[in-house]
Amino acid sequence: MTFLVGQGLSNRRIASELALSEHTVHHHVTNILKELNLSSR
Repeated sequence: MTFLVGQGLSNRRIASELALSEHTVHHHVTNILKELNLSSR
């Protein structure tokens, strides 16, 4: 998922690519950003 975020894909597109809900993707992206001490993509 980190690779897809890095490629600039939207949460909706990532969800579609990985067969996940947008809510699940949002949750994971939020956690990734926290671990990297980033406030946005």
